[in-house]
Amino acid sequence: MKRGKWSLILNICYLLLFLKCEQSGEPQNRLEQPVMIPRETLSRMKNSIETGLNYIKTVKPCEEEFGYLTKACWNTDPPSCIEYCDPYFYMANSLFALASVDPNLEFYPGKDDLVKFVFNSRRADEGICHGFWDMWAGTQENFDPDIDLSALALIFLNSNGYHINMVRKFDALPGENGLPYTWIRCTPGQPNSIDCGCLSSLMRYYASEGVQPKRICDYLNDLKLDFDHCDTWYPDYITWFFLAQAYAQGAKCLEPSRERIIKTILSRQKSRGGWADPNISAFYSATLAYLRYAGPEIIPALNYLVNSQKKDGSWQCGLIYHNPIIPGEPIFYFMNEVFTTSVALFSLNYYYEHPILINLPDLENPSLSPSSNKNDP
Repeated sequence: MKRGKWSLILNICYLLLFLKCEQSGEPQNRLEQPVMIPRETLSRMKNSIETGLNYIKTVKPCEEEFGYLTKACWNTDPPSCIEYCDPYFYMANSLFALASVDPNLEFYPGKDDLVKFVFNSRRADEGICHGFWDMWAGTQENFDPDIDLSALALIFLNSNGYHINMVRKFDALPGENGLPYTWIRCTPGQPNSIDCGCLSSLMRYYASEGVQPKRICDYLNDLKLDFDHCDTWYPDYITWFFLAQAYAQGAKCLEPSRERIIKTILSRQKSRGGWADPNISAFYSATLAYLRYAGPEIIPALNYLVNSQKKDGSWQCGLIYHNPIIPGEPIFYFMNEVFTTSVALFSLNYYYEHPILINLPDLENPSLSPSSNKNDP
């Protein structure tokens, strides 16, 4: 973990900047009042990070496939669940979060093989689906690709030295009002929809390529809090997490959403410091970090994360995405403990490295930086 002198120097600079603003009488953003995280809290955060990393190191990836076991459940009575390996959505998202804590990803020696696997899993069939990814790519299952999984795969490859620019292909996808549909239908005419979370991940990919499509920015900035005008594959706390990742990736066109999301998250904070449960608390805390929130509410939130960590070093997982509610059909949903734990560790590590909460800088995360290497594996 990056604990060097430069972090100390940077925080001293923040403090001097704050003192200068105080003396000059310049107004401070009320959402970013500077606060120093107590030393005792920092010590507990450090221990929590180390314990969490030890947990990650003990979790064995799937033996025959890439990724960690993910639960897919149906809300029947009793619930019916299966486990499967997911090399894309959960694996890549977990590595993104953990790269800020352990830049070399020493806990996962098979990362290079995973990168090659993701690269080689692009759809090879001709037509509109060519070059995209579906959730069962590389297997015998036949699923249509979707925009968020494809965007995530591209960001993952981009941040690991293998660059593929598919901006024009995304631009050419069918949709409504300039917004691409969630599913990339290999056979035209099948049902489709617009999804807020999927567009947030796509916006993150666009930003990684230095592009900020106005049509998508405007749509995301106009999101209603109840998400009643778009699909609901993701609950709001996951959609905001993806939107905050896009903002941190460089999509500054999402600035109008920043304060609104921060205010809404803080309005839901419980008296004990966290939110509804450890899973939601991990994602809300990470969203605040991606949005560079620097208010005093961060301290009880961090204490809650530390207190809710399980003895084995993990955090309780919960719903990440689910199928839209269809009358008469059971809801299925997905959970992954490694992903939730990785997000909690990202939050703790970010604020551990920025203990003086004043005008936090843009995220410096190697997993968020697009690679200039344009060589294929």
